[in-house]
Amino acid sequence: LNLDGAELKKIVLGRPSLLSCSVDANLAPTIEYLQSRLSLSEAELKKIVLGSPPVLSFSIDNNLAPTIDWLKSKLSLSDTELKKIVLGNPSVLKYNVD
Repeated sequence: LNLDGAELKKIVLGRPSLLSCSVDANLAPTIEYLQSRLSLSEAELKKIVLGSPPVLSFSIDNNLAPTIDWLKSKLSLSDTELKKIVLGNPSVLKYNVD
């Protein structure tokens, strides 16, 4: 994500538990999922992570995928519209849709 020191600090302060996450088992798959599912550029992905650091700790299967699918289906959004909403307000990824 090419984070500078201040950006990294913001992420860690926003979700200190990320320091205990496995890069290979947790962080990398989440980043890859978000980038591919929402067709994000590096800059867009960085914007989401800085806007809502906790998303890095979310389960893809239990949190991110259901929330993204729910937003898309319930609001009848195209992929482009969904991406615009998430970029405008990354915290929508924190919603629990159960």
